[in-house]
Amino acid sequence: FLLFIAATRKTLRVKSAFWLAWFLISLVVSLGDALPGAIFAAKMPLVSMLRVPPRALFVAGLCMSVITVQGFQELTAASEQKNKKPFRLGVAGFTILIISLAALFASSVEKPAGFIWGAVFSGLAGCTLLCWSYRILARNTVFCIFGVLLLLDLGYVSTSMLRFEQFPAGYSETLEMVQALKTENVTQGRVYSPSYSIPQDAAVINGIRLADGIDPLHLATYSSYMEIATGVENNGYSVTIPAFESGTPETDNQHANPDAEKLGALNVTGVVSAFPLESTCLELLHQSAGRYIYRNNKAMLPAWVQQNNSLEIGNAFQAAEILLYSPNKVSVRAVGPGFLVLADPMYPGWTAKVDGQKADIIPAGGLLRSVKLAEGSHTVEFLFRPLLLYIGIILQFLVVFIILISNFLQKKQAL
Repeated sequence: FLLFIAATRKTLRVKSAFWLAWFLISLVVSLGDALPGAIFAAKMPLVSMLRVPPRALFVAGLCMSVITVQGFQELTAASEQKNKKPFRLGVAGFTILIISLAALFASSVEKPAGFIWGAVFSGLAGCTLLCWSYRILARNTVFCIFGVLLLLDLGYVSTSMLRFEQFPAGYSETLEMVQALKTENVTQGRVYSPSYSIPQDAAVINGIRLADGIDPLHLATYSSYMEIATGVENNGYSVTIPAFESGTPETDNQHANPDAEKLGALNVTGVVSAFPLESTCLELLHQSAGRYIYRNNKAMLPAWVQQNNSLEIGNAFQAAEILLYSPNKVSVRAVGPGFLVLADPMYPGWTAKVDGQKADIIPAGGLLRSVKLAEGSHTVEFLFRPLLLYIGIILQFLVVFIILISNFLQKKQAL
């Protein structure tokens, strides 16, 4: 409704022209392949980086939020004019139109709940605005009612998107495979699969750490390293590690030979495949239902101390003790001198402390996290403290503070 006001009122249309233009552009971009000439446009610089066109709807949502605020300001000004008849007719007419359309669509679909809620929401919002124009409701009361309506709307939309489903077909076979992995005692480290035999959801539920999987944003160093370690070439961008050339995980990588030593540096202790693998360092432990489970005899420990910060397997090293391993904190006890290497990739936001003192994280082999230790026993903590997150939180509170102060000063001047 407020978007409609922004598009129809001349004064507001000029003020909102920039946001209206980007709103329309975002809608067009979100069409993706359905847009005429999209294939040609996708080859252009920068445009080719837009992997998922529908994400442009996030920009459309931002633009619509700004326009909505401007529309609400215009609506407030219109309601305070002496001649309120145009305002009342506009609100009543638009409300009746929305309710009529909602009733029409609700009668022709199997699940009309969304249209029914749209009619109820529009009716309540329209009645609230009309009561405001007749001074039946105070301005602050109207704001409170709209706040409650928005919360109810968000709650309805969120719950309507929830789906409770049974485990998909073939999940029992996955559970059997997970149980076999645990029985063969190869889940103390990471597990790798060239055929995506252990889905990420099953791995999370069963406490298995994976070296492969789906992630739209890969670290360049990890992607390059895994290309060598898995023997699977990346012919362009892929959301998976390893890549699946034809989109058929069961067979795409059957001719690739994984490097057990390279995988071992990542603490990959087990490999699960939908096809047999040829490697003298991979020991076949279990075979059933077209799945092969291997133990990686070249697997390194989760953490160790070595004399240099390379990743050359075979260098003299000694074991380190993992005291705590969680997503945002890893605590290790180790004995120096040397480099404590954690079999986790470098990632922005990680910091380290040695015996409570801040220490620099050094890339081991350009890939893993390591810190330099002096002679003796040490307790090392790796903490995930992303600076950009804290900057974002501070800016958020700063904006809220500025808005509150601005409103306070405006009210003080009005008095």
